[in-house]
Amino acid sequence: NNAPTPQKDTTPQRKREAPTPAAADKSATPVNKRRRLSVSPGKTPQLATRAGNADGSASGDAPCSPPREILVSLSGFKDTIDKYHYDDKKKATVSITALGGEVTTDQGQEQFNTKATHVISPPTARTIKTLAAAILGRWILKIEWVTDSAKAGKWLPEHEYGYQGSGTLFKNKTVFVSPKLAEKTGRLGHVKLLVEKYGGGTVIQSAATADFIFVQSSAEFEQYPPAKCKTWEGFIEWVYPRNAIPTAR
Repeated sequence: NNAPTPQKDTTPQRKREAPTPAAADKSATPVNKRRRLSVSPGKTPQLATRAGNADGSASGDAPCSPPREILVSLSGFKDTIDKYHYDDKKKATVSITALGGEVTTDQGQEQFNTKATHVISPPTARTIKTLAAAILGRWILKIEWVTDSAKAGKWLPEHEYGYQGSGTLFKNKTVFVSPKLAEKTGRLGHVKLLVEKYGGGTVIQSAATADFIFVQSSAEFEQYPPAKCKTWEGFIEWVYPRNAIPTAR
């Protein structure tokens, strides 16, 4: 009644061989082909592309240009000036908006929105806004820039339609205003506004140390160094030359 004793399998077991280095290399993804995580402090990790850029652009490619921002100030429009009537101003506003630009909110006749990139104004107009734009180096353009751009369906190059100042005319410069010019209503305030607020310069009380001297008339040139002197009319012509924008194109 005794059950037979089970026999142990004495067959030699075949040992599992470790993979050779060559086989291990074949099963693994080459390091130089792996997609690595590009992680910046405080940012969500992103998979870098084979070119190495997380944004998907090829390595060495120039970045895309940002969208062009156009913020236009309209100045000098009057019903007595051809092509610059108030109705033309309304039409220009519609065209500017349709092209993706914006028109600045009017801050008054003697205030210029420094965020404005362009000013549309009659070529002969010399307003605080056009002078400020010239001093800041903004484009001052004829209305044809807007109407022609609207016809083309895109913003056209500005250089055929207007004038752009250097933007550095009064940067870190000093200006003295003669007592006779200061007596004229509003002149001292206008000079301070244009030179200091928009030009980055300073109006000072000493003619001896000033870089420029603004006088009422050329008769005062004898009292100050003539090379530094400019009349109010000369100052305007210097900032925004009379023939800067051709009246005909």
